[in-house]
Amino acid sequence: MLINLKPLYKIKWLEHLFISVLVLFAIILLKQKPSVWGDEYLGGLDYLGVSHFSTFFSYILSYGPHAPPLYFLIQYLLCGKFGMSIETFRWVVIFFNLITVNFVYLIARHFLPRKYAIGVIALFILSPILLWNSASLRYHSIAYMLAMLSLYFFFKYFITPQKVSGYAVIVQIGINILLVLSHTIFVWLIGFEIFLLTLKVLKRQYIYLVPAFLNLIIFGITLFYLAYILRGNKYLSLPFQPTLLEIFEKIFGVQDFEVPVYVSWGVFLQPFFVPYPIPPLIQKICDVAPTVITKVGGLTLAFVLLLSFIYTSYQIIKNYRSFSESLIAIFILAFIPPLVFACYSFIANTDLLLVRYVLPCYIAKLCFLFIILYKWNPKNNFYKQIIIGLIVFWALHQYFLFRVNKIYTDWEGCVQYVNSNLTENDVVICNTDIDTAIFKYNWKAKIQKPFPLIFTSDSLDTATDFITFLVKNLPPSKKIFFIYNTKWNYQVESTINHFWNKHGLQYTFCGFPSWEGLLCYIFSVDENLKVENNNTGELEESSMQPSDDLLISLLRSNLNKEFDEQEKRILSRYENFGAELGLTTPIHLTLNLLSVDKKEWARIITKHFQNLNAWVAFSYALSEQEDLQKAEEIFQQIKKQNPYFFHIFLPIWRAFKTKDYRALKEDSLRLIKDGYFPAYLFYHFATHKVDNIPCILPLGIFPFTTDSEDKLRYILLKEPNTSNNKIIENRYEEIIQLRNIRNKS
Repeated sequence: MLINLKPLYKIKWLEHLFISVLVLFAIILLKQKPSVWGDEYLGGLDYLGVSHFSTFFSYILSYGPHAPPLYFLIQYLLCGKFGMSIETFRWVVIFFNLITVNFVYLIARHFLPRKYAIGVIALFILSPILLWNSASLRYHSIAYMLAMLSLYFFFKYFITPQKVSGYAVIVQIGINILLVLSHTIFVWLIGFEIFLLTLKVLKRQYIYLVPAFLNLIIFGITLFYLAYILRGNKYLSLPFQPTLLEIFEKIFGVQDFEVPVYVSWGVFLQPFFVPYPIPPLIQKICDVAPTVITKVGGLTLAFVLLLSFIYTSYQIIKNYRSFSESLIAIFILAFIPPLVFACYSFIANTDLLLVRYVLPCYIAKLCFLFIILYKWNPKNNFYKQIIIGLIVFWALHQYFLFRVNKIYTDWEGCVQYVNSNLTENDVVICNTDIDTAIFKYNWKAKIQKPFPLIFTSDSLDTATDFITFLVKNLPPSKKIFFIYNTKWNYQVESTINHFWNKHGLQYTFCGFPSWEGLLCYIFSVDENLKVENNNTGELEESSMQPSDDLLISLLRSNLNKEFDEQEKRILSRYENFGAELGLTTPIHLTLNLLSVDKKEWARIITKHFQNLNAWVAFSYALSEQEDLQKAEEIFQQIKKQNPYFFHIFLPIWRAFKTKDYRALKEDSLRLIKDGYFPAYLFYHFATHKVDNIPCILPLGIFPFTTDSEDKLRYILLKEPNTSNNKIIENRYEEIIQLRNIRNKS
């Protein structure tokens, strides 16, 4: 019996299976295994146990009021209600990416033959933007999937056919509603679709009035919401400081500037030279060549697309009817939104040219690049093959660099390192509130042990105070761990090392280099007690003369007076404040200054930054306690900035304003049980007011579990340790004086 088999390459589902397998291989072959990091944690991982989605979502919106609900609803249902682990949920995110790539292929097939469409998705699969979001616990992946679905559906059912069905209108409206519920920034894609539908209406194709009108309703409501929530918030505002060359590449190129891919070729060659180092000349080539290839390749492709943009624009103006509506649509999508966003970025000083915001344009440019290659017919086809080969090499080069460039913060490695060196009653300090919360979360997820004694610090200066205090008071067998997040500043390590050396502290060190690198220092109490150091001149001078940083300059310009000796000692603990201004640091600093009766300082600082976001505005309200009417007005204004933040902190505010510290403690404890980490600051503040127990911690230190300070109180030595280190001895005397100032206040 003869069976007429359809050639395998014509079976469409095999094409999609092949593409999905390619994507999975590209993702699985990445060496990095992300542990939970900053943006993921703020996405509600510690709130998954709350009883209602409304509570869960309101906590997330208190950080970023633009956060859409669709992704978080899926996460809450699967992880919070059905018990799916975070590691398993990463595969749900990967599944969204598989669907996204398949829709990219379908869009490319709308314009290109099969082999050229495969070229488009090959470049997309190998691009950092896909790989970066491949397993990231953020809402970008589902937004990309719906954006590509909306674009594919729009091309297939609204641009290509001569008439549109009611079924297509209903489905497309549903997709676009889900799209803005997955990421509000993609409302611009709906605007693009409205523009093309309007062009059809102007051609007297009035059947397109209905989808244009319905999309306009979605567009208008979303813009109204964005305008409302962004009035006093800058969560979507990234600093716009690129070079002109970078702007050119962002508009016309296909390179992702947000995700770093620059690493040395030395990581590939080093195994061939072990145990010897790579020769200097070869190492220099290995360091420079990746940057040159990536930049030259990116600029070349951008230049080709620029020439194509100019030529195609001229041809469209010259003979509009010779172009299909689909080709004009993909041309507009590829180049016009990036140009518009570039203009807006210059006006508003806000970077909207990130690939994550304009992914459909990125895909359209890839399609247009291969349309150019498809239509190019040189006399010798070998030249076309060479060009395509170079483009593929450029993309593969980016992929292999990305593959060895760990861009996720290695919190799992850090907590494992701490665990391997930790003994009972050792102390862990993190440099910011959010880092302390993330460490605590990863410890809970990865280490099957009780939490260590965890504290958070305002800055390096206050952390040094606490380390010095612990060296003097902990039993000699104990250790102190300090974890610092470099925040993309790889040069900070030498600065911190110098800082410890200047203050006479001995330490061991382990770094966890990644995009947001972590530095972990271990201070042995016994080793620091034994070290002799008599050089105190430099330290005494620096502690008495605060540097002219952001905070101190701000106070000087507003107070118009010289600081006394006590004020200088307090100010010297905040030399690093300017670099640490974040989501919760203003509240941290405000409560700290209020505790030493420096209300005017807190008021000056928070008033200066109040328009940054709701967190600083709330800090400003806290600092205006002497004028309760004004403080209430400031707090009520927060409702306009972030209504979700307002309702969460309303009980906290009422208790703080009426000085009902028992209610403040209870409300803080309720938020702590829900996993809302800033509540620890208010719990600590209220506990000492209610229990009337003096705070044993140095200025600028807060405990990050409800019992950390109590446990520490019981393990401290009754008499301070004696040390031959004069720097430690002198600083300890200052710490005791500052602590007495706070306890007296």
